[in-house]
Amino acid sequence: MILALQILSIVAVIGGLTASYLYQSLPLIPWISGGVALVAFLGYLWLDRTRLKAAAGKRSTLYGLNAAFKVVLVVAIAAVFNLIFVNYDWKYDATKNKMHTLSEQSVKVVSELQKPVTFRAFVNTQSIPDYKEIFDRYKYKSDKVKVEFMDVMRDPLAAKTYNVTQLDTILIESDSRTARVEGLSNGPFDPKLEEKLTNAIIQAGKGNKKKAYFLSGHGERSITEAGQGSFTEIKGIMQEGRFDVADLKLITSEKIPDDAEVVVVAGPKSEFMPYEIKALEDYLTQRSGSVLMMVEPDSPGSLQPFLAKFGLDWKPKRVVLELNELRRSANSNPVVPFIETYSRTHPITKEARMPTILQLASPIQKAQNIPEGYKVDDLFSSSAVSFDVAFQGQRLQVNEKTDKKGPLTIAFAITGKSAAEKPADAKDPKEEKPATPEFRLVVVGDADFAANGVRSFGMNGDLYMNMLSWLSSEEDLIAIRPRATDEARMDLNEFKVRIVQLASMIFAPLGLFAAAIGVWLFRRRK
Repeated sequence: MILALQILSIVAVIGGLTASYLYQSLPLIPWISGGVALVAFLGYLWLDRTRLKAAAGKRSTLYGLNAAFKVVLVVAIAAVFNLIFVNYDWKYDATKNKMHTLSEQSVKVVSELQKPVTFRAFVNTQSIPDYKEIFDRYKYKSDKVKVEFMDVMRDPLAAKTYNVTQLDTILIESDSRTARVEGLSNGPFDPKLEEKLTNAIIQAGKGNKKKAYFLSGHGERSITEAGQGSFTEIKGIMQEGRFDVADLKLITSEKIPDDAEVVVVAGPKSEFMPYEIKALEDYLTQRSGSVLMMVEPDSPGSLQPFLAKFGLDWKPKRVVLELNELRRSANSNPVVPFIETYSRTHPITKEARMPTILQLASPIQKAQNIPEGYKVDDLFSSSAVSFDVAFQGQRLQVNEKTDKKGPLTIAFAITGKSAAEKPADAKDPKEEKPATPEFRLVVVGDADFAANGVRSFGMNGDLYMNMLSWLSSEEDLIAIRPRATDEARMDLNEFKVRIVQLASMIFAPLGLFAAAIGVWLFRRRK
């Protein structure tokens, strides 16, 4: 009878599991088989209770129960940790360049999303897993990010509906706004894919682009002609992001356009006409304008009184001479300093952690008399062993007795009340100006830091874009921008290869052998 009950309980369990798998539409099968197995097992325990009671008192049984308890405990602990990891996902990117992690700006933009954003991807079926891996990084940071892959082969009308003419096109949709990511050079492996996706999220979330004008006509850096000193690359980044970029010649218009959100003056060389200076002043003080002014040692002296009106003391033909060898470029050029001293209170630089490289930087000082209501904040400066020296022709004239010693401030951010009227209610509250009209002015004693030649070094490009974000009253976009990841390689020469061979073939085995001898001697002494 006991054997029959044992067999019945086992058969009931196996038969119930098999039947429930084969006949999933009949939910009563597992309940019935489970009931039969339970009754048979209880019957077995009752009929064989005398033998089981005697067996329970044996040492072998206690050892077995103890082992079973430990097994159950280990399984329970593993199950608890598994539940924790499932509900609280945690990831760590151990790659050198954080290839599998979003940049600070991307994280900042995604984590502050207030409304759902949909990634609608028109991509090749074979590349879906690679795109999904990238999109999951955004989903990991915010549950407001949704992803939808469009199968053009099964639904050819979808491409026509969304006006998509080529594969590897991604639409970023938020409310009624849509931004496009297209023209990817290598599909999901495009080195600028994250940068384009994040900029598209910003564009879709914040609406229309803002207008930025580059002043020209005074030898400023070109935004159309390629070259090491040109601004063509930074112009492309601006256009992929929040700005429409255009050229502005005050000599013909005599007025800053009404749609100007930011005016950039990138390293002028020749003199300004009085009406040009007045146009810039009126734009700032009368219309709550924003200007990024980059001056250099050979910039015109007509800018000196203009900057003095905003609380700055700048003199042409002056250069920062950096004597700290640890704060100079790789070739140890004293007029190519590294900047590592940033203001930790201003939004533009408070998150800066990497150096900025400058070339022939012009020092700037805060004026003794600052106009009432103006706030003048320094942004970054040179080291304590730098000097403000004269620059005549192509030669430096150094006089350590009379030249001002560092740290020398090279950039300032100025704000002040404007005479402009308080803006009327806008349709989109995100597009409103501050409640109290104010102008914003950033003055930097160098233009090379944002030029093609060194834009990608350290903080250079990020610092420039942070300035634009602050000038356009979009401090929430100030962070480190996405950048292309480069390969992390280990270059082994013949000497290094021999070290690896010795370590793996001789020293490692000898170490293990010595450890074994040590353990043997230790046990023998006992």
